[in-house]
Amino acid sequence: TARVLAKLQPQRHVIVVEQWSYPPAVETFLSNHFKVVRVRLDQHGLDTDHLTEILENNLVAAVYTTPHHQYPTTVTMSMDRRLKLLELSNSFDFYIIEDDYDHEFHYDSRPIPPLISLPTADKVIHIGSLSKVFAPSLRVG
Repeated sequence: TARVLAKLQPQRHVIVVEQWSYPPAVETFLSNHFKVVRVRLDQHGLDTDHLTEILENNLVAAVYTTPHHQYPTTVTMSMDRRLKLLELSNSFDFYIIEDDYDHEFHYDSRPIPPLISLPTADKVIHIGSLSKVFAPSLRVG
């Protein structure tokens, strides 16, 4: 995904990740010569007000997020924030990398729909990888 982004957005060299984020993803962006900027999190997920500040000061290629169960905090991004993130993506012309590693795991309630399933999700790259949770050693092989 990082290499594709470099081709899609050659003039943009910033990837925004959540304050606490999946370390191998961050390392992948860094190894592909992206500058990584961290956005704050709170009880509603990714802080879209802080993201707006970042977007106003950087040419952002993409935002990497784990909205269903934020890794590692497990906070779920609210629907209001999801819709705002999609709006920002269209306004500032960046991609959203939605790492939906455990959307299949829900117990007492119905999950919030993934970003990719929402209206105006034209710039969402959806990654679903159960192996990250179920069998991480298989990913190494």
